[in-house]
Amino acid sequence: MLAKILFIILSASQIFNLPILNKEGVVLGNNTSVTENQTVLEKNNYQNIGLLISARSALAIDAVNGVVFYNKNIDAQHPIASISKLMSALVFLDFNKDFNQPFNLTINLKGENLSNDQDSTVNTLILNDLFYASLVGSLNDATLGLVKATGVSQDEFVARMNDKAHILGMHNTFFAEPTGLSEKNISTAKDLILLFKEALKKEEIKKAISIQKYIFMTSGGQRVINNTNLLLNNSFFDVGGGKTGYTQEAGHCLITQGRVKSKNIISVVLGAESENARFQDTKALYWWVENNYSTD
Repeated sequence: MLAKILFIILSASQIFNLPILNKEGVVLGNNTSVTENQTVLEKNNYQNIGLLISARSALAIDAVNGVVFYNKNIDAQHPIASISKLMSALVFLDFNKDFNQPFNLTINLKGENLSNDQDSTVNTLILNDLFYASLVGSLNDATLGLVKATGVSQDEFVARMNDKAHILGMHNTFFAEPTGLSEKNISTAKDLILLFKEALKKEEIKKAISIQKYIFMTSGGQRVINNTNLLLNNSFFDVGGGKTGYTQEAGHCLITQGRVKSKNIISVVLGAESENARFQDTKALYWWVENNYSTD
């Protein structure tokens, strides 16, 4: 009898679009879940029970306790494009290289998020320049340069990327190469939270993904690489760091960390329709948390 009553209530909630309560009587928003043994979300806006996100997958969680505020297809595998570079940076750091070590590598920086239009073919950089160029400007050649600087083959480097993914519990993730250009570099929104949290533990990565521009000197003079994450220091939400990604197969992707009220929030957007859409989707996720949940 009790099961029948519960079935009727659940059916009515679907038909009439009524809010669904969890066992503590808290209203759950659309695509929102609370995991057992986690802090129960206190929703403070009972009128807004939906959120339209254009991306194929999206996730917003509390960075400290893992409470999920919003999720959409978080276990679906997608190509992740240049978000792959976070794992490449982690593996590179395992080699404990001197960041001031000179490295010969020819990179044509024209069009690669530079603040000027002139050609800038660089032949000699220090590893610090390559590291920042890889994460700030998302330069593929810089990432490949970091791989070469380790002294191991690219196949060995990629094997280490996959080993680290396994250690981190990223069981739905696979890397075929270091830059993210391959559509075979796949992961899920849920797995990428694990990668991002690990990356944020490294001060070198945390600093690189949180600056708006990187300035360095070459034989041709000063060069400025702009960050591909346009939400850094956003006036509406305090987005303190993140990594973008784009290929035709992956669509537009973005993972960020920011503050909403007193909480650190991590958001993931995979497969957005356009560059603008990935930023709008991310802002919508932060707005959703700010306007629907008590985070103080």
